[in-house]
Amino acid sequence: MNQPTKGQPVSQQPVVLCLSGLDPSGGAGLSADIESIAAQGGHCAGIATALTVQNSRGVSDFQPISRDFIARQLAELLDDMQFSAIKTGMLADANLAKLVCNLAQDHAESPLVIDPVIKAGKRSLALPDLIDALRELIGHATVCTPNLPEAAVLAECDEDEIDLMVRWFANTGCRYLLLTGGQCDNQRVINRLYDLQSNPLQDPKLIQTLSWPRLTGEFHGTGCTLAATLATRLALGESMQTASRKAQTFTWKSLQSPCTPGTGQQFPNRLGK
Repeated sequence: MNQPTKGQPVSQQPVVLCLSGLDPSGGAGLSADIESIAAQGGHCAGIATALTVQNSRGVSDFQPISRDFIARQLAELLDDMQFSAIKTGMLADANLAKLVCNLAQDHAESPLVIDPVIKAGKRSLALPDLIDALRELIGHATVCTPNLPEAAVLAECDEDEIDLMVRWFANTGCRYLLLTGGQCDNQRVINRLYDLQSNPLQDPKLIQTLSWPRLTGEFHGTGCTLAATLATRLALGESMQTASRKAQTFTWKSLQSPCTPGTGQQFPNRLGK
């Protein structure tokens, strides 16, 4: 049996490299990435950046994986596979964010989707040195997908100062911003997609606004689902606006008939069963 040539794709399935935390409850992190990517027809090559202690009711602790160990995993994967997109979730500490910066610079041809995971509920998922390193990493992103509280932390402004947030992301060098409104108290969830670099001499341009009815209950893993789906749609060659629309539609539908494996938050039903 012939072996595939090193570095060549073995199928038409786009491979999405994901660096995310491991959620043992299966609601978020790598579990969400794997299910979301598979649902779009892609393949997830997943690296766990941190181990967490959590269930459907919340997170109580986490432990980052060492940079050296993750670097070895990356080297093995890069020697074997071609990635059509890269997606990051929980990075936990600055060392991992800096490692991803190097990865992004070496693979600038691959779309980079950054879900800037900082908290789960009220529990921080970031060591103190992460935020500054995350700000640098965002400058390499094709698209960043924060919710309003995450964007406010990164931009050092209030959650209602959306113009300031958007300008801050534009100044980092990030190409697109998908700002999600799932954490607000409005009756509808409003998500906004900005083209941050359409013309450096002009303000960032709002190119898409999608609104969804707010569903009852609390959900765990929606941000991971959205970002991983978006990365896969970009890996399939879709435009940012098309990929954004399809990713949001898939995420919202996954919440209409959620999974309830525990006694806490509901999980997106990413596999449609």
